[in-house]
Amino acid sequence: MVPAVFRILKQRTDTGANQKPGEKETLSERELEVLKGIVEGLKDRDIAQALHISEHTVRSHVKSLYRKLGVSSRSQAVARAVRAGIIESGS
Repeated sequence: MVPAVFRILKQRTDTGANQKPGEKETLSERELEVLKGIVEGLKDRDIAQALHISEHTVRSHVKSLYRKLGVSSRSQAVARAVRAGIIESGS
């Protein structure tokens, strides 16, 4: 799991505020919430409980995140989100 050394920089919406030049799709507000859980090192079960959704729904959001970010793992998702400015590395 990714250690909790990252924090979400901004709350963004589907309006395109988190879209970088050249990116085709933006992350939804719920996908950003799931990404925050990933950044904090939470398991799908814990993210589901925190967001009051099913684990299946969390997994669907994770798959969507992977597709939109062009990655295949949680650590790659965090690294890509940092590079894209979606989240900021910090202590």
